[in-house]
Amino acid sequence: MKKLLLLSLSLIVLNPIFAQKKKDKKNPWLSTAPATAVKDWDGAYLGVVPCPNCEGIQTMIKLNKDNTYTIQTKYLGKGTDILEDKGKIYWNSDGFNLLLLNGSDSSFIKLSLNQITLLDAEGKVVSGEYASFYNLKKDKLVITEKYWKLIELNGKPLPNVSREKEPFIVLKDKGKNFGGNAGCNTLIGKYELADRNKISFSDLVTTMMACPDPDTELAIRDALESTDHYVIDGDFLRLEDARNRVNAKFLRIYLK
Repeated sequence: MKKLLLLSLSLIVLNPIFAQKKKDKKNPWLSTAPATAVKDWDGAYLGVVPCPNCEGIQTMIKLNKDNTYTIQTKYLGKGTDILEDKGKIYWNSDGFNLLLLNGSDSSFIKLSLNQITLLDAEGKVVSGEYASFYNLKKDKLVITEKYWKLIELNGKPLPNVSREKEPFIVLKDKGKNFGGNAGCNTLIGKYELADRNKISFSDLVTTMMACPDPDTELAIRDALESTDHYVIDGDFLRLEDARNRVNAKFLRIYLK
């Protein structure tokens, strides 16, 4: 987690805290969320944090109900590598200040409604001109403007492919258009949303490159065209037909 700005700090300072028994009332850090915690605090929080030698650090912090977390960071202008850290959440008794602990590294954050704020090494809010960039907004439970990577087609897992050739779709808010890739050829078209998670795809068009697996590309098009509705389950999106059969299953990829 040291890669996540200069907000990391050494546990040399924090060792005395964690050396105490958890029942010690002097220890402010709790292993479970207190009753005062913000409602529906779990979820993914996104933003771009200032960087001293790059265009910014695209950041995703996911807080889980089991008091674990995942941090993904991508240094803009420095390639496509995505760095990932996982660890344990510890809570202050106030229910708003959290400690994200991963081995010998840790960071402080402050929780509020639909937002978290990255704090400095002393657990204080960063001030100054760039203070607002340390606020990460909670990801909304919608399917548009997100990168959905196809992982299953008609109930069968897709083989692993390179990142450059992975099948995916992105539904754009503007114009109700969508774009993506069928594993080789570029895929574009239109979509319509309606009540009760209804969704339909139309006007599908692909480029005409000669590809090694045309059958899969055709099956992807068929799956989209026969979709009746969608289901969101955590980081997964399922497209189902009118009989609730799963045409396609996608995984949300955050830093794209």
